[in-house]
Amino acid sequence: MPASYSPIILSHKPTNEVSMDPQVQAYIDSVSDERRELYLRLQARLMELYPDLSVKKAYGVVKYYRGKGYIYLGYWKQGVSLYPGKIAALEEFEKRHPEIRTRVGTINLKVGDDLPWRDVEMVMEGAVGIEN
Repeated sequence: MPASYSPIILSHKPTNEVSMDPQVQAYIDSVSDERRELYLRLQARLMELYPDLSVKKAYGVVKYYRGKGYIYLGYWKQGVSLYPGKIAALEEFEKRHPEIRTRVGTINLKVGDDLPWRDVEMVMEGAVGIEN
């Protein structure tokens, strides 16, 4: 682990408001186009599914994690990428949605596309729902 590594933790206030580390918030705010709106929708769904998530900036994107489960969210030129790693739910997603670009451990969601939210949630659950 590099000496400059410092985890950035998301904390929940009793009111259910989310307090975001400034480095994570700066990353989220680094774009002002429709990608940010898509990112915020994905983040909100993750937090609804797993309100106990911790968050840190890692590898230039944002990691949402709990126990051994994790998923990364990051911007790309045309949208937001999910990085759940190589999991069975990603393989199922690829079969159901060949029109959406995927790579090893990655889904590239485009702004403006009709997203298959239930299947995106399936991937989130498969990645983050891993128990200790």
